[in-house]
Amino acid sequence: MAVAQPPRTRSRNARGEILDAAQRVAARDGAAWLTLAAVARETGLTKGGVLYHFRSKTALLHGMLERLIETSEAVFVAARARAADQPNPTLRAMLAVYDHLEQTDAERQMAIVVAAAETPELLDPVRALSRRYQEQVRAEAGDGELGLLLYSILDGLSFQRLMGLPPTDPAQRAALLRRLRVLIDTLEGAQ
Repeated sequence: MAVAQPPRTRSRNARGEILDAAQRVAARDGAAWLTLAAVARETGLTKGGVLYHFRSKTALLHGMLERLIETSEAVFVAARARAADQPNPTLRAMLAVYDHLEQTDAERQMAIVVAAAETPELLDPVRALSRRYQEQVRAEAGDGELGLLLYSILDGLSFQRLMGLPPTDPAQRAALLRRLRVLIDTLEGAQ
């Protein structure tokens, strides 16, 4: 006999639904049109319902960015654990994050970045993560400067993709990533 499940309550998943709706609005309409009222319309909630979970547009943007960071960090941690016995595990994990972000809607990522431009301090957690990753790369690589250069190349490729800048040709990007992987594979680890 099947056990009856309690009815799904909207409040249990409302925060996630609001963040999903905010990403849809930002991707579809642009960051300038991301308002609490627009998100409320998108979710079918009242504006008060959205305000219950996010007290302001800045709080909503923070939630969107926080979720993107959490997802990326989970990919990073898992990939770094898999590469722990290899040289340069942080660079290898950053490649996995890059691959993950390649599968994510760039418009949504861009909407968060553009919206965060309104409130630059929203990017402080991203800056802190980047500093931590750079320190790890420098410590792990036999040639710390070359490690940071490879990290910067990966950052540059991510930025190019996000901004729709060349090289946008998928075959060219794949070739550059293959070459970057070879460089990371041949970079000696710290002794």
